Amino acid sequence: GGRVPEEPPQACGCCEPLAGVRYEARMEDRTEEARKEAQNHSLLCQEVDAELRELCLECKKKFPIIKTYTERLLLTIRHHREMADEQAHGRAQNLPEFPDGDVIRTILMACESFHN
Repeated sequence: GGRVPEEPPQACGCCEPLAGVRYEARMEDRTEEARKEAQNHSLLCQEVDAELRELCLECKKKFPIIKTYTERLLLTIRHHREMADEQAHGRAQNLPEFPDGDVIRTILMACESFHN
């Protein structure tokens, strides 16, 4: 949970070797957690991408504005997935927030259009 400092903590002479080992283990745990989170983001992007493609096809003729919003969101989701894949493989540092607000907004807009 907590923030891991960039440098190992200063330790007394008798336990100094252990401090470095513990610090390395915490850094490895943090890296593994980030990798797993990135993999989860990638899987979420795959699922959302598939659903949005379906929505895009359903809106193609009747609701062109929804289709346009969905296509833009698909690009955003694909970019997020690429970033997540990069982080999962250790080639990127920070994963941006998943665009869940945009997903919800697009789905609600589609629902409203379908019901009217």
